Amino acid sequence: MAARPATQDRDPRLWTADQFLEFAMTRPDGERWQLVDGLAMMMVPPNKVHQRIAANLERSLNDALEANRPEL
Repeated sequence: MAARPATQDRDPRLWTADQFLEFAMTRPDGERWQLVDGLAMMMVPPNKVHQRIAANLERSLNDALEANRPEL
């Protein structure tokens, strides 16, 4: 198998940040998108279990920070 030449153009399927931002501005308010390694990916909205886990993690981190670094 031959190596790809270093001068080969980038993969045309991959988006630049500017292309992604232009695309994202055209999407409905309820849709959430992110650019991952040049690919536009629609984000699934979090469910109640996810939200509960995130809230518990945040509370635990804040409690630990307060106990160990109260000046912050």
